[in-house]
Amino acid sequence: MTVESVAEFYAQTDSGKFLVERGREEGREEMLVELLRERFGADERIPALAERLAHQAGALRSVLAATSLDDLDTPS
Repeated sequence: MTVESVAEFYAQTDSGKFLVERGREEGREEMLVELLRERFGADERIPALAERLAHQAGALRSVLAATSLDDLDTPS
């Protein structure tokens, strides 16, 4: 049994699917943190904003359209 075959097997289970989705969400959050910092500089609100935005459809579009963090700092 190879690592790949074990990973493929677990990817088909509910637990494996949960872990894959969790990894995607964390990756989205990290990407949004970097994008927000690049666009608006360091700000203590960024981690919480990225966490909230990671669960919203169109998050990237919203970040790119925003002129400031204030545009994003209100829950939708």
